[in-house]
Amino acid sequence: MRLLAIATATLILGLSAFELTSQSSSWWAQLLVSFDYAAVRICTATVLLLLARNIASIRFHPFGRYVLSGLSGLAALMLSIVPSDRNLFPEHWLSLELMRLLTSIVLSYPFALLINEISKNWKDNEITPVSNAAPVGIGIVLATIVPLVYGQFLADYYETQLTDALQNQRLALARTITHSWSHLAPEAKWNGESVRSLDREIENEVARIRSTLERLSPEEAQSNPGIVASLYLQLDDFAGAVKTIRPHLEAAAPSPFAWDTYGLILQRQERWIESEQAYRKAYELWTAEVPDQQNDQGLASALRGIAYAQNRRGQVRRAEETYLELLRMDASAETHFLLAQFYEEEQQTEEAFHHATRAMTLAPSRFREAGQTLINQLQSTHMGCFQIYRRGL
Repeated sequence: MRLLAIATATLILGLSAFELTSQSSSWWAQLLVSFDYAAVRICTATVLLLLARNIASIRFHPFGRYVLSGLSGLAALMLSIVPSDRNLFPEHWLSLELMRLLTSIVLSYPFALLINEISKNWKDNEITPVSNAAPVGIGIVLATIVPLVYGQFLADYYETQLTDALQNQRLALARTITHSWSHLAPEAKWNGESVRSLDREIENEVARIRSTLERLSPEEAQSNPGIVASLYLQLDDFAGAVKTIRPHLEAAAPSPFAWDTYGLILQRQERWIESEQAYRKAYELWTAEVPDQQNDQGLASALRGIAYAQNRRGQVRRAEETYLELLRMDASAETHFLLAQFYEEEQQTEEAFHHATRAMTLAPSRFREAGQTLINQLQSTHMGCFQIYRRGL
């Protein structure tokens, strides 16, 4: 019995890892969205089954356990094999919630059975009165409320990540986010647009960029290295981007554009030390250039990259000094907002508030909403919130 339960549980974990990391279009991916969301669903459903074991009389018969374990494994295979149809997929949250609850209960059976067998709490010769339904009620509450709360947390997370991905033109990452978000909440909207529609738009744009890059000859790629590298970066194809700019990194007269792009590539790979070094090289090259508007923009870009890498390495004071140097060079709304985010992260409330409001004043159309969101976070999470409230009165 335990071997069958272990085999079924292993199958479910394996299918979950594959289906939820490969942007599959199966029913499994539609219902369970991501590995962490699936874990919350299955864990809470397992608790429900364990609390309801005194009522489920089929558990006392060994044959019933074999049947239920087999059905659980069969359901897992069917969910992973059968492609989902968006026209058949329920959009109303209650219908979707009920479908996900039933699916998680079926998939969690072998896990509940294993826990029960190991703990020796189930006894085949013990019959418990059916009237004690209180534990079942608790289990139902846990299996519904906890996933709903976690689902809302995921939706908020997807919204923030999607905004950041699109602002940085990371379309492949944005596609991954909209794919998961549209599964989690089919009726969700981002900036007033349906996430499902946005998912299709981004998917088409990603396909167009891939097609463009596939048709490029080596000569065409090297004649427009900046544009080609930016296309690769939109797809998070770091190897392709590095291949494009490498000749300009190693040339007798290295390009500051190329080194700045290389710093960005390393930043997205979270290789902070190398990223800072690349941005410093870009800064040195820009310093040697004849001063003009393009030169100033290049210097500012390099300083932003250096400060970000320093902050991610835990060199907070050095990062602050670099950000302030950037502010002296480029007192734009973008720079003020970067400082607001930096100080908010460091819980320096007054400084964060000052730079957020300054960014909102300089570029209200771009930073009014983002700045207000940051100020709201300051009011709700930091000890200096009373000072912020007083300033708003």
